[in-house]
Amino acid sequence: MIMARVYMSIATMKNQTQLAHELQSQLKESQRALGDATADADLNHRSVGAYYCKDEL
Repeated sequence: MIMARVYMSIATMKNQTQLAHELQSQLKESQRALGDATADADLNHRSVGAYYCKDEL
């Protein structure tokens, strides 16, 4: 989640607003997923998608 915030900042600085918006969306989704999860098996694998956006920068 920290990496998603850093990448979101970098995307904003580079005027890549669409990527920053997508990262923000995924970050919110991850926070919701983590808040609802009581075990690792409860986590949605899409909630780690922000990590893979690093290649876009």
